[in-house]
Amino acid sequence: MRELAPTCPACRVYGDAAKKGEEACVKCRVILLPENEDAAKIYLLCRGQIVSVGENIYDINHVALWQAIDRYKVRDPVRVFELVTKVFHFFLGKERENAGN
Repeated sequence: MRELAPTCPACRVYGDAAKKGEEACVKCRVILLPENEDAAKIYLLCRGQIVSVGENIYDINHVALWQAIDRYKVRDPVRVFELVTKVFHFFLGKERENAGN
């Protein structure tokens, strides 16, 4: 699955800016609630670990997801698992919508 690029013209080069330690603009910046930080960390770590057949992506790899959750000693593992899979399927749905257009 390709990574979604920022939509703000000011942040189109944000991927390169992030490597330099620069931040996104206020419109593009995501501020996480403390209780969602673990889920965001695990999602970013595992989003490339997918289950696919040919070019069709079906799911995030649950084994890789649980390994990351266990290794990082996440406080609420079931909640984080559920959040990560929901976010993954949200973006997978967006990707499929964009592919259909």
